[in-house]
Amino acid sequence: MRSSGLKRIMLAVAGIAVLWAPGRAPAQGTATETVGFSIQIEPVFTVNSASEEGGTIDLGPVGPDQSPVSRRAVVSVRSNTGRPYRILQRLEEDPGKAQILFSVTDGVNGGRSRVSSPTALTLQPVEIFSNPQGISDQFHVTYSVSSDLLPAGEYRARILIEEELR
Repeated sequence: MRSSGLKRIMLAVAGIAVLWAPGRAPAQGTATETVGFSIQIEPVFTVNSASEEGGTIDLGPVGPDQSPVSRRAVVSVRSNTGRPYRILQRLEEDPGKAQILFSVTDGVNGGRSRVSSPTALTLQPVEIFSNPQGISDQFHVTYSVSSDLLPAGEYRARILIEEELR
């Protein structure tokens, strides 16, 4: 088995196999042999995020005669743990006077958005999504800049998406 670099927790499943000649049903009085087996299933919990255009989410240029644009990111969660989880988001650094807004869709597999209408991103972590069933899911985060006229300049920010198993 190859090492994936993930934390390993082994789950052993015990069973019994009965062996006989292939293509023939076991006949009455046929000798059988019992062989034990086990299966090891590693837990998987990964979160991937990517803009629909690929790379950095670019919300500009914004000018007096231009309406702010919005861009979407796709967030995919792979999980076989069966443990409820939540996804949090926060700004890693202050973008200055630019107010970045975001909203989140419900997941395709039953997960729930915690921010369905445009809300300002902050430096404090905010729960944006949860899946009480703990199964794999996918949702979209839409980002935009507030429509207030900003002073000229270039505004950059880094957004952190964090996950938390319950």
